[in-house]
Amino acid sequence: MRESGALGRDELPLPGGEFSVGDRVVVKRNDLRRGVNNGDRGVVGRVDPARQTLAIVRGDRQTVLDRDFLFGETVDGGPTLLHGYAITGHVAQGLTVDRAFVLASEGMNQEWAYVALSRGRESNQLYLAAELDHPRAEFAPVTPDGRDPLARLAASLRGSDAQVLAIDVGVGEVIERRREAERKLAEATRARRQLEDRPALLPGRRRDLAAAREREHGAREEVAEVRRLEAELRHGSRPFVGERELQARSNERLNRAADRATERLLDRERGIGRDR
Repeated sequence: MRESGALGRDELPLPGGEFSVGDRVVVKRNDLRRGVNNGDRGVVGRVDPARQTLAIVRGDRQTVLDRDFLFGETVDGGPTLLHGYAITGHVAQGLTVDRAFVLASEGMNQEWAYVALSRGRESNQLYLAAELDHPRAEFAPVTPDGRDPLARLAASLRGSDAQVLAIDVGVGEVIERRREAERKLAEATRARRQLEDRPALLPGRRRDLAAAREREHGAREEVAEVRRLEAELRHGSRPFVGERELQARSNERLNRAADRATERLLDRERGIGRDR
């Protein structure tokens, strides 16, 4: 891009890379005072190496990011600004480009595949790593996934995280799903706590801890979703009572109350229940 003249001559070295005018970037931290949010995309419009600031353009808005923000950290300890040429599926939602090149990561399901492969106007290409990059491989032995990469992708794409209506499933099925989701959440919480107890200087601890927290967050959301389904299903299984039936029940209660009042009045007139 620099050789083709697409970038400016001045560069600003930052924790997330070197940035020049014309670079596409993505913001990685919320900052209401500066008017930026995590996931905002833009183009570098101005660079000031002396002051170590740059301005990003988003639509018709230009925002200046100062040194404190640019050299700060996200909640996970990462850079606050990154190049935006390769972005995650979450950030890419709503984005339209001429050509999309999609890396099928572990856990890609039907919904995310559709989102990722519908970004390009002219073409969408899918790439697959032959071997998974396991985060524990740096400090502990791992068991490699012996499946064929295409078979692994096909199995992943058969999965779905689509919202399910309670009317489409039974109570027993939802209860089993809730128990399984709660089990996964307990395991994720236990794994996160074990990583937090490890020495802070151990190689890869920060990255593993961030991944564990993300898994725990996903498991917690799954538990909440299944509990919602269970509540909806139990509520939907209650018998439906129409307005006429409610009125009939109300009239019946009023009639019974009137009958009891009449009986008590007659009993008093007859002297029933009174001492003579």
